[in-house]
Amino acid sequence: MEKLNIHLHRIPLPFRLNHVNTWLVKEEHGYTVIDTGLNHPDAEAAWAKVLAEHPIRRIIITHYHPDHYGYAGRLQALTGAEVWMSKRDQEMAREIWSHKHLTFFEQHYLACGLSKELARRLSENITGFSRYVLPHPEVTRFLADGDELELGGHRYEVIAVPGHAEGMLNFYNRKHGLLIAADHVLPKITPNISYWFMGEPNPLARYLQSLNKIQAYPIQLVLPSHGSPFTNVQQRIDEIISHHQKRLDLALAATRQPATVYEVNEQLFSQGLTEHELRFAIGETIAHLEYLVYKQQVRKFMKDGQWFYERVSD
Repeated sequence: MEKLNIHLHRIPLPFRLNHVNTWLVKEEHGYTVIDTGLNHPDAEAAWAKVLAEHPIRRIIITHYHPDHYGYAGRLQALTGAEVWMSKRDQEMAREIWSHKHLTFFEQHYLACGLSKELARRLSENITGFSRYVLPHPEVTRFLADGDELELGGHRYEVIAVPGHAEGMLNFYNRKHGLLIAADHVLPKITPNISYWFMGEPNPLARYLQSLNKIQAYPIQLVLPSHGSPFTNVQQRIDEIISHHQKRLDLALAATRQPATVYEVNEQLFSQGLTEHELRFAIGETIAHLEYLVYKQQVRKFMKDGQWFYERVSD
């Protein structure tokens, strides 16, 4: 990565997934940063060390999730850097990371079959993340699929890869076969594909389409947002697709009789999850169920204020 002027900095996260990779790109005058971590004391300390030696002129955000977007506003205030990202994910960041949706999420979790207490706790977990993303940055340029930009003196193509996030972007250097993949393809874990009760109605379908889109590119090296750079991208994509097919099979088996989202979730995921992890699990369970609804393999109906999913007879 030296020849492309890209350097890895790991920013700590206060979760089981304990880091996010940020990429520091040396430009003619200063540096570009790709992703920022949370607005959290651990991230602030990590960035203080970086800023002591690296003048930041531009911040590029791959998607709106807090571990990528959260420190952007604070970093912009410290450096005066421009902030570039997709328009859709700027909208999603300002929409979701807000206390105004507490009741909205709570009502939807109740409809998923969660208890009132658990629905409240998961809703507070979402809206509580606003403390990790404020202040929002002022976006100075919106990036979109097909755009080109220069990073470290090299040309990159902007590739929209919705699924993990609606407006997520990857950056591809065709000359060197390098993909800055964010959370789209990860080397060890599968990216969380969640249904958010708003926006994209079938996120898993969009994600699988985006994986197929990336497969068309000759990629030699992937720079992911978690874990280490890796080379076997085609094999890894096949593994991720297989993982989701297994989850779909499990979800289909769990709906032989009408079942709530929470009941199906217990079949798909292990117990003992933190609230943060359970929120991800519930979102991914819905994404798989909604995919099956769109495929007309499962029907969805409401009874007594709760959504039920039932396998369609062959």
